[in-house]
Amino acid sequence: MARTRGGDEAAWSPVSARAPLAVRILLLVLAFAAMVAFAATLARVTLTPSAA
Repeated sequence: MARTRGGDEAAWSPVSARAPLAVRILLLVLAFAAMVAFAATLARVTLTPSAA
C-alpha cells in the first residue's frame, strides 16, 4: 500500500492495487465481447422489418 504524506498512516492507492497487464487485457476483451453481444441481441430484438 502507498503511504500518505503524513508518513505513518497507510492508505489504499489504486496504483498499488493494479492487476497484471494480462488480466487487464483479458477483462478488456471480455467487456468488448459482452458489449458486441448485447448490441447484436438488442438489434435483433428491436429492428424488425417494416410492413410498409
